[in-house]
Amino acid sequence: MKIKKLLVVLLALTAVCVFGTVGLTGCGELKPPTEFKFELSTRAYSFKTASGADTYQIIINKILNDTTGKSLSTYTTIEREEKGQTIVQPADTAAEKVTMPGSSESVYIWSAAICNEMSIKDTMGTGTVSGNLLIYKFVSNTDAPTLLDGVTDEIPLGHYYISCYSVGSDGVRSAEPAWLEFTVEGQLAIPQFTAKVDGDKMTISLNSSYIDEALRTEGLPESIKLEVSDGTSTQTVTFDDWSYYSTVIGPATSYNYMFLEKEITVKENSTYSIKAVANGDGDKIKDSETVDSGEFTDEFSNATSSGGQGGGPGGPGGPGGMVQKLTAIAPFGAGAESVSVTINAGGTDYQLTGALAEEPGEGSTYTYSLSGKGGMGEAITGTLVLKNDGSIAYSVSGFGPFAAISGGGTWSESDGTITCVAG
Repeated sequence: MKIKKLLVVLLALTAVCVFGTVGLTGCGELKPPTEFKFELSTRAYSFKTASGADTYQIIINKILNDTTGKSLSTYTTIEREEKGQTIVQPADTAAEKVTMPGSSESVYIWSAAICNEMSIKDTMGTGTVSGNLLIYKFVSNTDAPTLLDGVTDEIPLGHYYISCYSVGSDGVRSAEPAWLEFTVEGQLAIPQFTAKVDGDKMTISLNSSYIDEALRTEGLPESIKLEVSDGTSTQTVTFDDWSYYSTVIGPATSYNYMFLEKEITVKENSTYSIKAVANGDGDKIKDSETVDSGEFTDEFSNATSSGGQGGGPGGPGGPGGMVQKLTAIAPFGAGAESVSVTINAGGTDYQLTGALAEEPGEGSTYTYSLSGKGGMGEAITGTLVLKNDGSIAYSVSGFGPFAAISGGGTWSESDGTITCVAG
């Protein structure tokens, strides 16, 4: 990721998020420091001291780039069913709505600060304080934040606010901080999802691990839109609410996203395709590339790790179990009796062998029956179809904890060698 431009706007706000918490500060008489400056490329800061201040505190929080205001919004309680009983559970404080001074504009700030430096002092007594900030990245829900090594492009994609408070000898902060805003520009990661067909119903589930990564490192989309075709009509399915409640088990905090699954009605016994894109802010946070599922009949998934509604890292798994993925189809000669296919399940590669069918099937040039074994000796079966129009369709059965998958792609022939590219 490259930093294309640094936006610096001096602001003052009345609320701030600190490491792991969100809330208002004490209302002391202190004024915030002045002439506050921050240079993203070097992590350097400077400011003029405020009268009566003993120390200073600098905090950097990620702004949730979401115009709907739904992203990680907080709930007072969450009611959920468990073993026949209704449990009322306090919700995690995930974001704070902050209104800009002198206007009606508001933003939502994630509670996890990437910088929180306290006890900064004017040790030289010059009235000017300067230094370099330590900035962290949240790599997972279970590990402590990782200190970045000073390379600017390691700061995760997103919009940020950096605040500087004056702190009195009694520990009370100034009612308002000095603020700077900056943006780490870039393109969102492609959305990950699973689509599963049952009769005339299709269930679409976003991968919660993808949303976790988007929040921490890849940039949180304003929305994810999927164009779903059943061969007769096309429907648009939109996700834009990343609200969650948290579950703490030992050292792990799992984010349980509440609205990552939707069901739509489709034409039964048809061939389906989906195009999906993660939408940015329309400015410096760019839309992702488009995911094209290709044609499938039962199920498609491009998820790279387990997830789905109600499942974050360390949380419950996604629909149908853990996710496998077809990663490679080895080139082979035209009319070859067998082909080699690689799938990855849980980080382990498994080899499948495809046997050429005597009859390729209507509209197809070649059809292969796939077979192989899982890590515990489980049978894995599937099909690989090379269609006359240059597309492919594949399916692989579920095994162990891994759900069945299906998908599409393209194939081409050159000098008697066939090359397949899975979608």
